[in-house]
Amino acid sequence: MKRVKTAYERFAQNTSNKRLLEQENLIIDATEVLSAIMENEKLTKADLARRLGKSKSYVTQVLSGRANLTLRTLGDLGVSMGYRFGLQATNIESGHVINWQTRVPSLGFARSQPYVCWSATSGTLKGVAPLERQRLRQDTALALSA
Repeated sequence: MKRVKTAYERFAQNTSNKRLLEQENLIIDATEVLSAIMENEKLTKADLARRLGKSKSYVTQVLSGRANLTLRTLGDLGVSMGYRFGLQATNIESGHVINWQTRVPSLGFARSQPYVCWSATSGTLKGVAPLERQRLRQDTALALSA
């Protein structure tokens, strides 16, 4: 007997709809994590707004998913609460997980440094010792060519 697809399964068959669903899933994940951090740190929306230098209504919009939550905004929110966000991707079909540390495992040292960043304009790494800069450049070149 042939199984009948649910309305959700039929909706998700379309590529555009899959993209929309993934966007919404990311928004939900981000706002749930933000809410959990706020709860854990006993922060109110007003507290977070003060730390960000934004209005309470802005924080409400972010947490409701109505504001455009960019990676930069997520970074600002995380730092203001004392947290760092990371990314991970899971293959939809196989379940294989890739994150920054599994892609370039030898670069794990950079994750423990509080403000490591690459400046594309100056071509420099800030917050990394000179010997580690050279190692990072070499490892990054290897990872990008893999």
